Amino acid sequence: MYCSSCGTALSPELSFCNRCGAQIRKERSEDQERSLASALVTAVVLVAIFGLSLIVGGAIALHAAAQLHEGIIGSYMAISFLIVGSVEIMLMRQLSSVLGIERRRKQLEQPPQQPLFQPAVVPANELRMAHLRAASEPITSVTENTTRTLQSSFHER
Repeated sequence: MYCSSCGTALSPELSFCNRCGAQIRKERSEDQERSLASALVTAVVLVAIFGLSLIVGGAIALHAAAQLHEGIIGSYMAISFLIVGSVEIMLMRQLSSVLGIERRRKQLEQPPQQPLFQPAVVPANELRMAHLRAASEPITSVTENTTRTLQSSFHER
């Protein structure tokens, strides 16, 4: 396998080129995101259909076969609806995050319409040089004390 940008030989498990840094598996990741999004949409639809059929069918079965009171059947339906609704909400959040990643990637690939920073226009005669402070006394070196300490130890031997 070779890099499409620079032509360097690559091992198949790499995601980026070692030489130029180009992304190798770009198409695969986009295909994976599309398949993940379609799988999540399918899961949302199937959970909705099977969940609602379970709620309605269970309520009919409880009323006909078990001869339960309407309050118990209503609480069964409410709890089942909350469970199915929470699963739907979690699947929708996952779907929105997958679609949001794809949308953010497309926005990053497009060049910005306006520059992020535009310097202020100031005439050259209004620019002033910063006044440099003169150091009142010279700054001592960090290694100066170390050197003096080592020199005295050499003289003592």
